[in-house]
Amino acid sequence: MLTARHLSFSSPGEIMRKLADMFAAPKKTRRKSASPKSRRRNKLVCRIELPSEAGLPALSLTLEKDGFSTVRLKVRANGDVILRAPHFLSDAEALNFARKKRDWIERKKAEISARPAPVPLPDGALRQKWKKALTQRLEELHPFVCHTLGDAEPLPDIVVRELKSRWGSCARRHHGGTAFCRITLSLRLMTLPPALADYVILHELCHMRRMDHSQAFHALLERVCPGHRELERTLRKL
Repeated sequence: MLTARHLSFSSPGEIMRKLADMFAAPKKTRRKSASPKSRRRNKLVCRIELPSEAGLPALSLTLEKDGFSTVRLKVRANGDVILRAPHFLSDAEALNFARKKRDWIERKKAEISARPAPVPLPDGALRQKWKKALTQRLEELHPFVCHTLGDAEPLPDIVVRELKSRWGSCARRHHGGTAFCRITLSLRLMTLPPALADYVILHELCHMRRMDHSQAFHALLERVCPGHRELERTLRKL
């Protein structure tokens, strides 16, 4: 039995505080979740093959193991198939997931094959003219979005360049303790009909308010771009 004689403190108050510390429940430490950047950084890449079956030929895939907890499939514009899976999933389990999605993979590859060849991007003065036109169009649409949504988001940092697989993106950045948004637009927007190019720009401007594709995000987008779902479907076919 623990008594006051076993503790070398000068006052009863110190003894009581020590006893409380000794018998208190241990503090729970909250496990810090890995950031998306760290999950991507710890990535393992290898090539695997999906065996032929049901009249379909064998299919080579790139398997990427990362720190995310879900399995994802992507067919790139050049037809390459990327299978992303968490580290804890075995190669066989990941391959079985791809096997179950084989019909989806073949549909995506067929859609890509049916697309017309991309229009070559210009160089020199015309390229700079395209960049300026897209920058100006975003600057024109920005106050319209603010007025329609009733807010006063500052004009984002604008980057226009050639993107491999996206029409645009929106990201939050920090510099010198100041947070801001950066919208990157694909130079290929200039090859689209104006309504589709505007849809992409409005889409990214709405991401400044919601960085997801939730129902709330689509509600915002519908307010600034009525009928956006149809435009989205049209864009996906290109």
